[in-house]
Amino acid sequence: EPLFSAEQAKIGLRIDSFWGRRVSLNDLVLVQPKVHLRVEKDGSNNLPVLKKSASKQPLQQTLLDLHVRHVEIKDGWFLYNNLRSLVAMEGGDLRLNLTGGGTPERPLYLGTIDWDSIQLARRRDVPMPANLSAKFSVDRDAFTVEQAVVDAGRSHLDLQAKTKNFESPDWNYRYRAWLDLLDIREAFRTPEVPLGRIDMRGEGTLASGVFGGKGEFAADNIVLSFEDFHSANLTSRSSYVLEPDGVVLPDFGAYALGGSVKGRITMKYDGLKFRGETKIQGIRLGAVTPAIDHPGFPIDSLHWDAVIFADTVETWHDNFRDFDISARMRWDEPDETMPGHIPITSESALRYRYTPNSLELSQFDFDTPTSRGSLTGVLHPKNTSLDVHMDIGALRPWDDFIHALSGDKPGTRDAKIVIDGALQWNGKILGPSDGPTFQGHFHGEHARYDNFFLDSLDGDMTYSPDELVITRGRARRGTMEAGVDGQLQLTDWEFRPQNQWESELNLEKVPLESLEELAGAKYPVQGLLTGQFHGRGTRAEPSLTGLVDLADATVYTVPFNRLRGQLTVLPDEVRLSNAELRFFGPGAEKTGGAGIVTGSVAYRYAVKTLTTDLVGASLPLA
Repeated sequence: EPLFSAEQAKIGLRIDSFWGRRVSLNDLVLVQPKVHLRVEKDGSNNLPVLKKSASKQPLQQTLLDLHVRHVEIKDGWFLYNNLRSLVAMEGGDLRLNLTGGGTPERPLYLGTIDWDSIQLARRRDVPMPANLSAKFSVDRDAFTVEQAVVDAGRSHLDLQAKTKNFESPDWNYRYRAWLDLLDIREAFRTPEVPLGRIDMRGEGTLASGVFGGKGEFAADNIVLSFEDFHSANLTSRSSYVLEPDGVVLPDFGAYALGGSVKGRITMKYDGLKFRGETKIQGIRLGAVTPAIDHPGFPIDSLHWDAVIFADTVETWHDNFRDFDISARMRWDEPDETMPGHIPITSESALRYRYTPNSLELSQFDFDTPTSRGSLTGVLHPKNTSLDVHMDIGALRPWDDFIHALSGDKPGTRDAKIVIDGALQWNGKILGPSDGPTFQGHFHGEHARYDNFFLDSLDGDMTYSPDELVITRGRARRGTMEAGVDGQLQLTDWEFRPQNQWESELNLEKVPLESLEELAGAKYPVQGLLTGQFHGRGTRAEPSLTGLVDLADATVYTVPFNRLRGQLTVLPDEVRLSNAELRFFGPGAEKTGGAGIVTGSVAYRYAVKTLTTDLVGASLPLA
């Protein structure tokens, strides 16, 4: 087998100077080139033999001085004794110089190569073009790379390597590299790869195809941009050990968000499988929540702060694919809470899986100065199922979270509505994480929504982006107590003018003064109201009907004993039908009959007209 052969060689010449008769090599395309280097046990090989000379001085002659502007190698292979490697690449400007020296008994070959814009064979994930500059030497026993410099994109590699035995080539190497992770992301089209720059150095061996060695790296300005974790300015440090089946980082450390993640990380070559066993220490929750905040769960709006400690186990493969982390976590109250935040303590056990993007909570118990609660279950983009027990002493600190969850934009009027009071809620959070359904029983005290106040509110609730349903509800304000059942149709958490609603309200001997206080209005009517009311329609066009019984009442200064009738409230009219008004003359409650007025009364808002159809009997005139 010859040292070099090719099935086909295409050569393109370039005339540099016609009159000077200078011609250079412009293109070189080698089809199925074969290089077969043979080295025997005694060190002899099939490299060109230097011409013998009678002189005893070292010989030196140029064997090859090649300059090509474009080189392409198709379907080639390199055979070293019985070790074969496929070769397919192309590149731009190539300069290759090989000089023979030494003596015929101990020849020495010195070479340099400079090759720009090198690319491997075309594939979907093609590395970007690289520039190579190297100096090397070959003698009877050794091949030495004095220095090889590779520049690819924004990254740089400086390498030295040597083998002392051609028959069984074991390599020793050392290197220094600066890797920009943006080059990896762009070249391999993998947006999940973080951004940042890594400084690496190391040394080792390559024997029988197995790498061994050790070294260290330092990574700075790392930016993670996952959907569920996005943060910048991370740094990491570690030494490493190359083992036959993988890589070990025995003292890995990452530093960010006020704390650190330290531990041991291993990578297996087979499948590029990673495993980390780490401890989290001193990371601030107030710095973490902006990194994991998203519309489906706007956790940063809770304004919590704590010092995080955890024991974790992480696994993934390739470029953080199928990332999986299990943790036992503790949140401690910080010595000094971040401005605008609330201290929180917690104990939790969790597991997060990037595929299918789910967070499993086997335990999450927390305490703040005004609240405590526990959550267990799964937070999932499509199938969230969480059991929730909450005891909130004051809702005011939760306002930003409630408004963010409802989609209220910061700074808008809706986002400024005050929500306050104490709340106990036992229930579930179900459905997609970006539009969950809250189901359960609630009990509220001193409740406030904007300018609407209640002393207490109790019932069963279903609240989702599509509806708000309250069943078996009881509301109390002062001496007023009412039963409430209702349903609101919502559009993305909002009760819009076109949305439908329906409600049942039961009142029994409720002082009108309490209803007036609740409505924030004052009317010249007093008395005890009993009734069953049914409301329905849309927000823009509501209607209310019900049977009214008003007893022991006064209108202005005129008293009456009882008013009954069918009340209908429409957007343009309020009407009392089948009304019956009973009252007694002064001092006649026990001795005389009651005066009666029956009929109907209607008032139209737009034209401010009152229409009556009344009949009276036994009316006292004095």
